[in-house]
Amino acid sequence: MTEEKERFKITNDSTLNWALEKYKEAKEQFDLYEQQATESKQRLLKKIAEIDLTKQQLQQNEVDKMTHFDNLAAIYLIEQGKKTIKTINGSVRFKKKTTWNYDATLLDELKEKQLNDFIRVKTSEEVDKKGLKAWAKDHMTDSGKVVTEDGELIAGVTVEETQEFEIKI
Repeated sequence: MTEEKERFKITNDSTLNWALEKYKEAKEQFDLYEQQATESKQRLLKKIAEIDLTKQQLQQNEVDKMTHFDNLAAIYLIEQGKKTIKTINGSVRFKKKTTWNYDATLLDELKEKQLNDFIRVKTSEEVDKKGLKAWAKDHMTDSGKVVTEDGELIAGVTVEETQEFEIKI
C-alpha cells in the first residue's frame, strides 16, 4: 500500500511565515521571468524594426530600378509609334483608363432633365450609374462632357480618359 503524504497545513505563525517566504520566492521568480521576457521581446522588436528598415531600403532600390526601366520602355514605345510591343520577357503598352466623376447635384439634375431611367429607388433615390454610363457613352462630347438628346449639358457627370503605361511580365 502506498501511503498518502499529509498535505502541508499552516498551523501557527511560524508555518505562516515559512509559507509567505516560499510565496515571496515564487513571486520574485515570476517577476524575473516577466522581466526577462520583456527584455527579450524588446530585443526582438528592435531586430524586427532593423529588418523592416533594411527591407524597405532594398525594396526602394528595386522600385527606383523598375521606374527607370519603365520610363525607358515607355519612351521606346512612343518612339516606335506602336500600341503594344511584345518580347519573350513580357510586353509593354499604353492602355486607356476611364474615370467617371459624379457631382453631388447629379440626382437633382437628372430629375430636372426628366432622365428618370437613370434614377433607381432602393431605400432612397439614387443614380443608376451603370445605366447612365451605358447611355452616356453615346452622348459624350470630345471633352468628356455628357449631354442630353437635345444637346443640354449634364453638369453633374464628367468623364476623363487617360492613358496609362503598362508593363506585363
